[in-house]
Amino acid sequence: MQAGRPVLIVPTDATRLKLEHVLIGWKDTWEARRAVSDALPLLKHATEVSIVEIAAEDDLAAANQHVDDVAT
Repeated sequence: MQAGRPVLIVPTDATRLKLEHVLIGWKDTWEARRAVSDALPLLKHATEVSIVEIAAEDDLAAANQHVDDVAT
């Protein structure tokens, strides 16, 4: 998945795009920042956007800060 662009994954039987809840899997890298920035026009149409970063317990404070920064 080295497309260099945001990836939209939808069910194969989808006939329209209904952006009720979008999930962003976050990692604090330039690639992730670029992908979210490129996806902003699409994200603006979503009813709800969740941002998740998986982190070790020792890194939770930093992960929460990253997610807060992305949300802002």
